[in-house]
Amino acid sequence: MRVSTLALAVILVCPCGYSWAQSSNEGEKAALQESAASNTQAPIASRYSFNRVDNGFIRLDSANGEIAYCSAQATGWTCQTVPVDRTSSAAGSEDMHKGVTFLKGLEEKVGRLQDEVASLKKEVAALRDPPPPRPPADLSPQSGNGSDLTIKLPTQEDMTRAREFLEETWRRLVEMFGTVRKDIMRKT
Repeated sequence: MRVSTLALAVILVCPCGYSWAQSSNEGEKAALQESAASNTQAPIASRYSFNRVDNGFIRLDSANGEIAYCSAQATGWTCQTVPVDRTSSAAGSEDMHKGVTFLKGLEEKVGRLQDEVASLKKEVAALRDPPPPRPPADLSPQSGNGSDLTIKLPTQEDMTRAREFLEETWRRLVEMFGTVRKDIMRKT
């Protein structure tokens, strides 16, 4: 686990020149040695945080984001600074900023297009043919005492023709039921 953490730190950032530990405070050096003995992560004055790896510590400076690998040497503790390659993240943030600007522009265009569509819908509704006018109704009062409405009652001939039609229809219906019953009796 410790080796993979160190390998990940080295892969993410390329190592460059050596520098001595930035700490001149004896309390910080004592805390570093104490954390080495206890094998735990120890924050020092809330600016540095240390994580134990195989033969030393990874030091993170929370003030400026500097990462360093600290190890014990014959002369004392030395820290090798590991510069963070921020060019790719800066380019990524520029791309994100461009994307946000582009999306804001699109949002404005969509708003304008929605307004234009609404106005076009109104224009189309105005261009539709109006419904045809109602035919003029004769509103003049009827002259005379009686109404012009006459009801024509069926004649005796009309009644005879209707009765013959119903009798013939009924006869055909009964014949159809008989035929269906005979077919069913033959099949069973």
